[in-house]
Amino acid sequence: MADPIDVSKLVHDLRNPLNSISMTAELAKLQLLQGETAEAVAANLDAIVRICRSCSSRLDEFSAAAKAGRAGEATGPGSDSESEGEGR
Repeated sequence: MADPIDVSKLVHDLRNPLNSISMTAELAKLQLLQGETAEAVAANLDAIVRICRSCSSRLDEFSAAAKAGRAGEATGPGSDSESEGEGR
């Protein structure tokens, strides 16, 4: 039987970027309230977009791994797709 996908690692890998998104959004909000330049606020919004794209990419990787796991179950043991990518 293939190793289960490490959900706790996924949660950890997504929680950190979500915290960054939250903090960056709060900073942008403060900048708006304090009359900062549009460029300063836009820089923080750009950072949020980058972090969201990174989260999306990680979710795509997780989805692909989950699909590969289901395909491995359908074909039986012997799939060596697991254990690759360790040490990230």
